[in-house]
Amino acid sequence: MRSRVIFKDSGPGLFGIFDMKVYDIRDGKRKRIRHIHKRNQITNQGREGLLNLMRPETNSPGDPDTLQRQNKVWSLSVGTNATPPTINDDDTTMTQVWRSEFNPFSECQVVVAPPDLFLLQIGKILPETAAVGQVLTEAGVFTRGDADDPYTAVGRGLYARQTHPAITKTATMTIEYDWKLGITIQGS
Repeated sequence: MRSRVIFKDSGPGLFGIFDMKVYDIRDGKRKRIRHIHKRNQITNQGREGLLNLMRPETNSPGDPDTLQRQNKVWSLSVGTNATPPTINDDDTTMTQVWRSEFNPFSECQVVVAPPDLFLLQIGKILPETAAVGQVLTEAGVFTRGDADDPYTAVGRGLYARQTHPAITKTATMTIEYDWKLGITIQGS
């Protein structure tokens, strides 16, 4: 599962790589019918969330870890807004039709390959029973907010977003989303 990502500039920076595979499961087999792979937009909300994770303390009386808990990468959402992503996208940009939190034990993996690769690889499968009939055109990674459930959490931040060609979701289709979110490290 190890990846090598090389960028032309030598300075440190955040990056995201979006990978989506669409499978037809009609006959009980997983037949891949589409594959999309491209870089994605890390938003300003994502950058602010990362800064809040690095804060030594918060201004929240009685609970110094509130901002750290709220700004963890937490869930995937898919939606129907085909507007291309920008750095200013936020939690209101997506037209979300499905959301699901990541399982930290099976859907998240830290990949470290010194001297220059440090990333979080996350994945989620949109099951055949979800979003049936929707024309999907976007996916986004969100921070936790104030609750574990992405449908009820307040203060979720959009960390990264990507659009893709329209896919009409059917009941015989699963979609596998894989994201690599990382930091490029300046060479010595």
